[in-house]
Order: sequence, then structure tokens, then C-alpha cells
Amino acid sequence: MVDFNYNYTRISSDSVPGFPTDTAAFVNPGSLVPNVFANASINNKGDVSYEGFVGYSTVHLPPSTIYSGDGQGSPTPVINTTKYQLTDNTGKTYDSSIFFNSSSNDSGTTVFASSAYDFGTPEANGSGPSAIISVTNGSINTVAYQSTPFVTVPFNPNVSLDNPGNDLATGSFVSAAGINNQGTITYIAGNSDGTSNLYAKSSSGAITTIASTAGNSHLSDFYLGGLDVDRGEGPFAKYTLPSINDKGAVAFNADLKGGGKGIFVGDGSSLNTVVAQTTQGPFSYLSAPSLNNNDTVAFNAGLTTGGAAILESTDGKLTTIADTSSGSIFKDFKSDVALNQEGDVAILADLNDGSTAIYTKSALGLKKVISVGDSLDGSIVTSLFISHKGLNDDGQIAFDAMLANGGLEVFRAEPVAVPAPSSISFLAIGMLSMICYRWRRRRGCVAPLS
Repeated sequence: MVDFNYNYTRISSDSVPGFPTDTAAFVNPGSLVPNVFANASINNKGDVSYEGFVGYSTVHLPPSTIYSGDGQGSPTPVINTTKYQLTDNTGKTYDSSIFFNSSSNDSGTTVFASSAYDFGTPEANGSGPSAIISVTNGSINTVAYQSTPFVTVPFNPNVSLDNPGNDLATGSFVSAAGINNQGTITYIAGNSDGTSNLYAKSSSGAITTIASTAGNSHLSDFYLGGLDVDRGEGPFAKYTLPSINDKGAVAFNADLKGGGKGIFVGDGSSLNTVVAQTTQGPFSYLSAPSLNNNDTVAFNAGLTTGGAAILESTDGKLTTIADTSSGSIFKDFKSDVALNQEGDVAILADLNDGSTAIYTKSALGLKKVISVGDSLDGSIVTSLFISHKGLNDDGQIAFDAMLANGGLEVFRAEPVAVPAPSSISFLAIGMLSMICYRWRRRRGCVAPLS
């Protein structure tokens, strides 16, 4: 079987424009610069979209710009608060916004969620309105808008909001954007009565309800995880991550009425269960799912018997892609699962040898992409992150890396065939095999894998 290594291209840049340093909402704005980049996603052209955080040398504010880049020249600021401001139902316009959870389709449309944020107000006292926004060739479009301020309150007022178990969202909001190659955008809307809806909005503007928690639905809430937007230094943010394929089907997590949880796939006309269980089921947790055009769903699951597994479901059949059982190299999985149209996956994992690395699993086997401790961009990797939108059909991986020199940067890893030793014929077969691995379904290529 042909082997391959990875080349790495840095996508983020400390010199990019885009942050509005003259915004009055910030104290001492002249000293704020874009210095942290995270939550990368990649399309099939190799374009990477990601969040830009700003701050001082040791303090970072939430993501205030969405960037897009391909590693050739400076990244482009897709949006920032000088380009888009939110106004609530009282008429107040917010000078500052958080932009997060971006993804781009192959036509170059980038979609993401936005929430107005008053940096002078503690999160417990409220935030602002929210929106789902798409940008195509610089043209900004509001996909969904909720002008009622979104408020975060504690279950227990004596416990900090920094504790995820004490965090409760109330009020109306829109969040959790995703997009397919037909331009259909999926998102979640929370309602003031505590119910939620999962929608898909087509490029023509038609809105389909994929699922709802209202009425007789067996769903109680779409899965709301917790993500500190700056790895310990930012406010606690709500997020959920549905995945939409090119046929308009959406995979998502949900909590169940009466207890339990599940992963489901819906298209507006039907709702299919991938896995569902009561509180006594086999899974201790379920990650956000990824869905491809073959209706394969991939996800990370904790096991109530101990350990964890990466699972794929196709035609109702669950297959274990990787797990932490005896004899496995893996100790734990630390990310959602990135899935491409070939059924290949990329994951971040702790290994039994004490290392932490991003791995891919494909028809060519299990392959390490990069590990904590590796050399990268003139420094050493100290931390890694990959999102469920971090793998494209060419096997390229977008990831975040924290470096020993203090940078948190976005990179793209590109598979490169390793020549077979001593024989030109073996070299030719190896190169052809690698090319066919990357293009096998779209170009109809057939080559021997030895």
C-alpha cells in the first residue's frame, strides 16, 4: 500500500487587516491586534475559514473577525464589526460582535453565527441580538436574525457561570450555522418559550423545518455543548453543530424528553434515528455528528463500560472506526469527527504512549497528521485542535496549533505520496495510487493499491 506524509501550510497571518481598532467599545484599542486564530474549516478548493481573536499580549477578547485564506498571500477578512452591526428590539445598536462557527462551500460562500456583545458588561447580565450571516464575494446577507437579546443565567446563582454545568440559555437566539454546496444553510433557533427549531434555508429563501422540540416532539433540546471561546480566557459560549450534506439532510444531536440523548438525521419530510438511548444506554456522551452525501454519519462516543470510540453509521449499521480498547494506540478522543465524501475521518486523540496527535483513517489505513511536540513553522507544537469541518475530499486537513513561541495559528496539512524504494515502477504505482485516492470518485480513477 502506498504511503504518504504531510506538508503544512500556514493560513493565518499576524499582519492581516480587518480588526476595527478605532471601535470605542474597546479600552485602549490601539494596543489590540489580531493575535489568536482558531476553529478552522476547509472546503474542497483548500480554502480555509477561521475565527480571528484580538487582544493584548496575555488577554484575548472573543472572535471579532472571520478570515478566509488559501496560504497564497494574506488572508481576507470576510467580516468584522465595521461591516456588520446588530440592533436589538429596543433600537440599541451594538458596536461589537462575536463571529464564530464559520464554514465555506465550494462556491466560496462563507456562513457563520454572530452575537452582539457589550465588552463592558459581564456575560451574566446579558448579551445582545444574534444572527446567521453568509458572505459571497464580499456581499453580506442576513440568513436569520433575532433582535431579542440573548441572556445567559446560572442554574445556581452561587456557582460561577464558568462552570458548564451551571449554564442555562434563555430567550430567543439563532446559532449553529452550516452550509452545503447547493447553498442551503442550516441553523438552530431558540424560542422565548424554551422550545427550539432546526431549520434549513435554501439559496432561493425557502425555509424547511428539519426538527423541533415543540408540541408532541420526543426531542427536548438540541444538544448544547459548552466552548470557552479562548481556551480558558474568554467567555463561556453556547454552541451546537449540525452537519448538512448536499442532498439537504441534516445530522444533529438532541436531548430526549424523559431523559437520554441521540443523534438524528432529518430532511424535513422524515426524521431517522442514528442512535438514541435513555440515561441507561451504552453511551456516556455523543459528540456533534458529521454527515456526508452517502448518508454516512460519523461521531465520537463515550462508552458507559469505559473508554471511547469513533463510530460510523451507514444504512443503519454502526461500524467502529477506532476505539480505546486493549491493544489500541488510542487512550481518548478529544474532538468531533471530521468526515469527507469518501468516508475518511480525521480526529484528535490522546495516545497510550503519552502523545497527542491528529490522525486520519481511510482506505489507506491509519495515518498520523501531526503531533504535539512536532516542529512546525519554526516552533514546537504544544496543543492541537480540529473541528468537524476540518477534512476535505482531497484529504487536506485544516487545524489549529498552539506553538511554543506563543502563537495560536491555523494550518492546512496536505498529503504527499512517499516514493517507494528502489524501483521506478513501484514509484509510478505509488504516485498513481495516491492520486487516485484523492480523486477516485470524482474522476473515476482506478489504480492498484499494493
